[in-house]
Amino acid sequence: MTKNNYFHFVLLISFLLLSQTSLQSQSRVSLGIDVLVSNKFKELKGKKVTLLTNTASTSNKGKKTVDIFVEQNVCNLQTIITPEHGLFTVKVAGEKVSDTSYKGIPVYSLYGSLRRPTKKILSNCDVIVIDIQDIGIRSYTYVSTVYNVLDAAIEYSIPVLILDRPNPLGGNNVEGSVLDMTVQSFVGIAPIPYIHGMTIGEISMMFVKEKWLPIVTVKKNLTLPSISVLKMKGWTRSMAWEETKLQWTPTSPNIPDVSSVRGCAITGIIGEINVVNIGIGSETPFQILGSPTIKNINFVQSINPVVAPSIQLMPKKFKPERGLFSKDECSGAFLKVSPKAKNLLQCFCEVLLHLRKYESKRFTKTFSKEKHQMLDKIMGRKNSLQIIQNGGKKFEAFLKEFRTTPKKFLTVRQKYLLYN
Repeated sequence: MTKNNYFHFVLLISFLLLSQTSLQSQSRVSLGIDVLVSNKFKELKGKKVTLLTNTASTSNKGKKTVDIFVEQNVCNLQTIITPEHGLFTVKVAGEKVSDTSYKGIPVYSLYGSLRRPTKKILSNCDVIVIDIQDIGIRSYTYVSTVYNVLDAAIEYSIPVLILDRPNPLGGNNVEGSVLDMTVQSFVGIAPIPYIHGMTIGEISMMFVKEKWLPIVTVKKNLTLPSISVLKMKGWTRSMAWEETKLQWTPTSPNIPDVSSVRGCAITGIIGEINVVNIGIGSETPFQILGSPTIKNINFVQSINPVVAPSIQLMPKKFKPERGLFSKDECSGAFLKVSPKAKNLLQCFCEVLLHLRKYESKRFTKTFSKEKHQMLDKIMGRKNSLQIIQNGGKKFEAFLKEFRTTPKKFLTVRQKYLLYN
């Protein structure tokens, strides 16, 4: 190649790379926070704001929403409220989070002594702004915090603006039976399926307009304040997270990337039963599972034919650093889940069925009352652990019902979808 040809070749490659970068930039989704910035905060001009957020909520350029609010001068950021895992998303699951401050702004935890903001916390605000990156799974407590904040906003007649963002499991993926409200809790707060396929804005409007919030049933003549959603631009329901061109910021210690979100939908409940390690504390939380006694080849080979082609189990040996079977050599599987995989709960059910076969002795141990209650709350059904322990036809019917989404919910859901 001559020098002249080489020079033109380099120019061509540079042009193609720049063009690709430009196209990627153009195809990036504009989140609710991006639209607010583009609008120069006109929706909040002169308002005193309480902001529900954490550092997992960023703009499409990666800037933290909390910093965007701190640095602007159109509205007055009075207080910050935060969900489980705290403002910086580093607290482990279930760990209480204390109040603090951030750059001079008071930060009130809704995962310490409180689960719902008090009148005092909200006393100096004109509007509550919600910007939270949920993961699309009912038992993840961010949606429960939003539920409680909306309930308080209605009680104290405070308008709410929700800055929308994508559901990382996609907008079309709806799986699982609706929560039995007799086991309602903070890990299952509303009558929605285990995987609901809605954005935080959509599900918030459902909570309000379906009158699922407690305050609406207690005080029937309430005048609802304005509850509005600042929609995203460029997001469609069929998009996988990778197609949005957005970076993932950890929403909690065990959700470091979007692959862990998909894994959590499959293995999260299994972890509660405490018969296998599911990768908590490893580099791939929720994406591996195993024990010292599983024969990995047989276990994997028996499951793969009965799960969706978009999900593959691959033989895996690992030593957990902590948690169940810490430092022991475990055999089991690594879950490879494609970005647009569906039937995640089918995979969960098949894995659980096969664990009953390959690890049956571990299901006969005595579990605490608290463990029984927690599994009921997460699965959204009474007597869940007892049925799983007993096995048999009743267990199989129980799993079939769990993974079947009632048509009634899909009909209700349709009214609140904001995107095609």
